[in-house]
Amino acid sequence: MDTAGSLDPTNRTSAIYEQLAERSPEQEVFTKVFVVLLIVLITIANVLMGCELDLSVVLTTVKRPIAPLIGFFTQFVIMPMLAYCISCMILLDRGLQPFALGLFVTGCSPAGGASNFWTLLLDGNAHLSVTMTFISTLASLVMMPFWMNLLGYKFLKGYMENSTVHVPYGKIVMSLLALVLPLLAGVQ
Repeated sequence: MDTAGSLDPTNRTSAIYEQLAERSPEQEVFTKVFVVLLIVLITIANVLMGCELDLSVVLTTVKRPIAPLIGFFTQFVIMPMLAYCISCMILLDRGLQPFALGLFVTGCSPAGGASNFWTLLLDGNAHLSVTMTFISTLASLVMMPFWMNLLGYKFLKGYMENSTVHVPYGKIVMSLLALVLPLLAGVQ
């Protein structure tokens, strides 16, 4: 047994992950069917959400940007700083760098589209919710790398020195398109 390799946290983590990630062919088929059905259902839900929207009201929301600016400030200044403080005070002190990094990345990430559905279900301002989701997803293309380069390196120090955190630009753009295209298909 190679004791040097067994002390490396990345080898231990990847070995555990490989054991947990092994799937049978039936599970693979189930996963693919589930993902396709999920994409279809979310697309239908976004088209229906678009049917509820009035483009003139969305444009009015953008013309009076106080609420979107408050949301932007909360999403991209307060949340990353709060996630950073919690990560440093609670997780780093206990040697939990991967969890600290995960919490920080989550705090820097854009809001999900599920907020639009909850807003509609709870009779909230759907126009503002869709506007905020669009703005936060678009802004995350710049704000995530900003925060990761400004503070994110601290979570890798002493754990994985030569590693970098890659921002998933492709996935962010795809989520933006997955939100906007079905919404536009349903907009009146």
